[in-house]
Amino acid sequence: MEFERRRVIVRALQGFTLSTGSPIGWAFIRYFSGVDLLQDIEQNFSFYLYLAIGTAIVITSFGAFVGRQEQRLTKMSLVDELTKLYNGRYFHERLLETYAQSIRSETTLSLIMLDIDHFKDINDNYGHFVGDRVLSSVGEAVRQICRSGEIASRVGGEEICVILENCSLNKAVNASERFRLAINSAEVVLDNGKTISVTVSAGVASSETTTTGAWDVYKAADEAMYRAKQSGRNRSCV
Repeated sequence: MEFERRRVIVRALQGFTLSTGSPIGWAFIRYFSGVDLLQDIEQNFSFYLYLAIGTAIVITSFGAFVGRQEQRLTKMSLVDELTKLYNGRYFHERLLETYAQSIRSETTLSLIMLDIDHFKDINDNYGHFVGDRVLSSVGEAVRQICRSGEIASRVGGEEICVILENCSLNKAVNASERFRLAINSAEVVLDNGKTISVTVSAGVASSETTTTGAWDVYKAADEAMYRAKQSGRNRSCV
């Protein structure tokens, strides 16, 4: 989200630029009123200074405020409210961008598909409120261990996909186990004091072995995740 952080700076600079119009405009008004502008500035220097600095502070601050609001709205449109991970829209855009970059730089793109085991049973047995708490807990666990170059998004009901930039298949498998074990250690405490342990099945794929397109890598990770489900769950498959 570096671009969004720069937005605040850009809006503040735009505000500062606009603020210069205030003293300049007043100077033009005085000039066309027949006043000796240089003498007027000399005699009323403190006023011109106040006009310049005061306007700059106010409009620059307002520009920064507008930038922060734009940043917040943009974040709301790209982040899943429940898990606080990126949403599917952002994932789709970033996957294509990252894959294109990997082709240009001749690096490897890897994906991890995580799916919560027996999530339907959790909803059926405990209710969707508890299911939401499970999703929130999983999202927090994923956020806490995400490293630079790892982009985690909620892409489905209980599915989370992690894009790994410039990451080999072997390293992606290690990262998958890191995520899986972190989620396993996160427990959801119910209102009655009982806890629910959550496991995930993970599928890993890489452009090392799937080079025909970004969505083929995604499909391969999805298929690997289903193999993890079929072979007993709570494991990673390639």
